[in-house]
Amino acid sequence: MKKKFIALFIPYLFFSISYVVLQSFSSDVNTRYTFTSVLNIYRTPISYLWYLYVLFFIFLTVSIMDLILDQVSMSY
Repeated sequence: MKKKFIALFIPYLFFSISYVVLQSFSSDVNTRYTFTSVLNIYRTPISYLWYLYVLFFIFLTVSIMDLILDQVSMSY
């Protein structure tokens, strides 16, 4: 789980910050994100990075289910 977290979170954080920085140089953007938006990426993903956000929670859910199933199979 730790490897998947690092593999997803680092690019998610890097590209979120890059997106906000590049967006600050342009005046013609549809949805303006601020640097405070980067602080809230754990709740609200930035624009096109929504799939990394969802993928992280899918991995988290599968890992939890795997732990539960391992516990149940050990008890039988």
